[in-house]
Amino acid sequence: MSEHAEFPAVPGMIQWEREVRGYNRAQVDEYVAMQSGQIRELENKLRQGLSEIERLRRELSEARDAGGRPAHGAQLGLVSYTGGHFMGAQLGWAFNYAKEVTGLQLGIVNYAERLNKGLQIGLVNIAKNGFLPVFVIFNFNFS
Repeated sequence: MSEHAEFPAVPGMIQWEREVRGYNRAQVDEYVAMQSGQIRELENKLRQGLSEIERLRRELSEARDAGGRPAHGAQLGLVSYTGGHFMGAQLGWAFNYAKEVTGLQLGIVNYAERLNKGLQIGLVNIAKNGFLPVFVIFNFNFS
């Protein structure tokens, strides 16, 4: 190929206008400025995305830490629900639920996946590790 040979046009390839000593400087400067603006915009979006990921990571870590600690005290109401370990008294008129209970559940229906040193008093009492898994009037596990 000679020094002045033209390359075939490739779809999507930028075609610069030729001038005496190279490409049109204003056209190249305009293109570089446009690309720089897009790069800055993408960098800002990336920074915002990374900040959001870090915030969500902290929030998830806090939620995991809180999920590992038992809830203490008393729950009163029509329905009492604790998705983790509950230590104290759940006094729900209709339904009490906890994954793990150390203490008392008092209601029409009481449900605990695990009952630790606890007592359930109600019409239907369900505790997988209770005296019986399902028992009427009361159920307990003091081990």
